[in-house]
Amino acid sequence: MNTRSLVTGLIVAGALMPLAVVADSPQLEADEQAFVDAFNRNEPEPLADYIRWHYSAAALAEVGVDQRVAELQKLQREYGRLTPVEVSGVSRIAVLSLNSSRSAHDVDIVFLRNDSDAERIDSVWIHPVSETLAATR
Repeated sequence: MNTRSLVTGLIVAGALMPLAVVADSPQLEADEQAFVDAFNRNEPEPLADYIRWHYSAAALAEVGVDQRVAELQKLQREYGRLTPVEVSGVSRIAVLSLNSSRSAHDVDIVFLRNDSDAERIDSVWIHPVSETLAATR
């Protein structure tokens, strides 16, 4: 193999590397992707629409839409845009691991789905992953 072929091969390989990252992006459920999209927009109406559409009646009776929107906007100011890097979970629980654009810590989002209607969410927890926890992943 001549030097020119080797250099061309390295350039092509380097150009394809970002495509591999995109191909390895986690596949989110539609409601999980909708949450990330609404969170990243950080506008009250998309967040409120998401909450009204996806949360269970019991969850909304416990904590109203306006309070949930305010809490999510506060978290958005703290963490910035979130980029999914991993998805896991069992049964009613889904865990999204995300990179934060504003925090040195990554963020986990835990979705707890409703017992009787898996299309509805009872709770969503968002919390930073400490360096200790991140090292054990």
